[in-house]
Amino acid sequence: MASDRMKIAILCPDFPPDHTGLADHTATLAEHLVAHAEVTVITSQRGVRDEATGAVRVWRQVSQWGGRGGRTVGRLLLQLQPDWLIVQYVPHMYGRGGINLMLPLLLLWWRQRGGHILLLIHELYLPWSLRPKRILAAMIQRLMLALSVAAARRVGVSTDVWRQRLERVFPFWRSRFHHLPTPSNVPVAHLTEAEKATVRKQLGLTWDELVLGFFGTLHDSKLMDYVLESLRAVEADGQRARLLCIGPTSQELAQAVNGVSHAPEERIVCTGYVDARCVSQYLSVTDIFLLPLIDGVSSRRSSLMAALSHRLPVVATIGEGTDHLLHESAAFARSPVEEQSAFLENVCALAADEARRRQLAEAGARLYQDQFSWPVVAARLLSLLESKDRP
Repeated sequence: MASDRMKIAILCPDFPPDHTGLADHTATLAEHLVAHAEVTVITSQRGVRDEATGAVRVWRQVSQWGGRGGRTVGRLLLQLQPDWLIVQYVPHMYGRGGINLMLPLLLLWWRQRGGHILLLIHELYLPWSLRPKRILAAMIQRLMLALSVAAARRVGVSTDVWRQRLERVFPFWRSRFHHLPTPSNVPVAHLTEAEKATVRKQLGLTWDELVLGFFGTLHDSKLMDYVLESLRAVEADGQRARLLCIGPTSQELAQAVNGVSHAPEERIVCTGYVDARCVSQYLSVTDIFLLPLIDGVSSRRSSLMAALSHRLPVVATIGEGTDHLLHESAAFARSPVEEQSAFLENVCALAADEARRRQLAEAGARLYQDQFSWPVVAARLLSLLESKDRP
């Protein structure tokens, strides 16, 4: 007897065991959707065969994401005939330099055949540049986005700032755009105090040291000088402290700051890549989480979501990319991007005030559970799939 459950295909070049945030997001999204639908992930071969991860089917059949890859995806869609195709949209994941017109043409073909597409936008396009190659790439990525939006019936946008921008650019498709934040991909480990003490010992952290935490990859958008200056400022105030960098290696951190740091190396612990279980353990022994971003924190930053879900007091920057909800929130200590001194003052004030740290931690956890958690976001996404009638 044929199943009457909704059939969903998720298209994404990355999937575990790939070590990327998009791979983790896709796997967690599939896990939350499979209770309501039959879910199949279409992803890259990477030398791994097709498999079933729990109730989720994973088809690893795309050898490359050019024309041949488009034909492979098309064949799989015709075979599967999903009610909805969910596309994880990050331009550079689909081709070298982020240029691949195959993707939007494939989506337009699928829509023309009556397919229903939900586009999940995690990145928009490259910024304009004076370099000729970058200008060309920026132009093509804007064309890719426009064609992909044209093919989609629904568009989930990871920040509300971007949603508003897209509504202005495509006013005739305003009803397609919906805000779908990026939740945490790190399940909370819920350690006992004894287990936390063991983790601290494993990391070489003593009981009397305040732990400043950073989590994520190193990128130009991360203001790592703010992070390192925070350690120096706290210790200058007479507080013993260590900086715990979860994800980067010591060499990667040194390269990110061009080898220049006012913080002694022995006061910094870099873990390198670790799995989600270890990330949760390390976050659980963090006292203050630091997230200075050049465009400000936003609802697409899974590192922020990981910190909030782990009940950590967060010190962050706000800027042009910050969602209105976060801009007005009292759930974390915030300062304008350009004011490093204000950021450091927030860090030092929290370092000296344990009660305030607990207050922010609880407020942040409530904000996460109410607005950004996986059950909330998955429910919003499913509601977008319930009706195919519009737009």
